[in-house]
Amino acid sequence: MTTKLLDLRLVHYPKAFEITDNIFKEKGGNFDPVKIKTAVEELIEWKKGVVNLVISSEALTSFYVLRDAIMKSPANNGTYSPEQVEKISAGTKDFRKQLRRDLGILFREEKSRRIA
Repeated sequence: MTTKLLDLRLVHYPKAFEITDNIFKEKGGNFDPVKIKTAVEELIEWKKGVVNLVISSEALTSFYVLRDAIMKSPANNGTYSPEQVEKISAGTKDFRKQLRRDLGILFREEKSRRIA
């Protein structure tokens, strides 16, 4: 069962990494609202179906935190407030970390091979 779960995560999780790769600060330290809007739409679509069955509760909670942060409209005339920037940055980082933890068995094995 664990192998099937990991196989499904390996199939579906890379898309979330591709989407979140587009959530980055532009010059000046802010986010592009158009890219953020696209990312939230793509993440919502990504989570439908199989992902709902294989995502861990920790990664799911992290997904919701990120989704909520990027769904908010920019606070200052088309730019995000410093608080929003921090929430989006932290949310993205934590979501990606949780996805990696869901694949942790693979990463632990790889790390132990490099050390040996």
